[in-house]
Amino acid sequence: MKTFKKLSAILACACVLGAGSAWAEDRAVENMSPMDAVQVNPEIMRAPVMFTTYGKLVAVEDGRYVVEGEGNLRVVAAEVDRDTYIIDENAKLRLPHALKVGQTVTVFYSAQTTRSLPAQSHALAIVIGEREAAPSFIEVAEAKLSADGKSMTVLNNNNDLIATIGSDACKDFAKIKKGDKLLLWSHMVTMSLPGLTNAEKVIILP
Repeated sequence: MKTFKKLSAILACACVLGAGSAWAEDRAVENMSPMDAVQVNPEIMRAPVMFTTYGKLVAVEDGRYVVEGEGNLRVVAAEVDRDTYIIDENAKLRLPHALKVGQTVTVFYSAQTTRSLPAQSHALAIVIGEREAAPSFIEVAEAKLSADGKSMTVLNNNNDLIATIGSDACKDFAKIKKGDKLLLWSHMVTMSLPGLTNAEKVIILP
């Protein structure tokens, strides 16, 4: 009986210590920057705030640009307004009339979509051109300058991509800050969560 009581006491202490350790780890993660936190524990990554669909622009209906292809949604009716960035093959900003039915585009849009068919959402950016040559559109959730000042590391607002940006990719890399919208070219992203990449070219959008 005494042996059973001792064993019970030992197990109880172990549970308390384990709970305390888990609590301490949770608190440590909470006190980290978002960039550090998602690297330590990718499971804390929140639901995405931005979706992407790559394909053909198949219709224009009442200011909505219908894109069909592949991505988070197979078909999306993207609402374009004055806050939407439209980027052509030369990475130049354009007006909506540059978008033509039949073009190959990548549309970046809010993850808040309607339940209609097709789903409707606000277009954050539409990039014209084949995906292999087209940049990604990201909003910066966190920007951290390296200790030597030679590069900037940024986390996107989906918390699923961390990019290192040097002077070769962007001469004004040191000015990048939280909330900035970027066009980012990169040919290789790791399969980790979050994905890691070294940017080859970056444009800070106005």
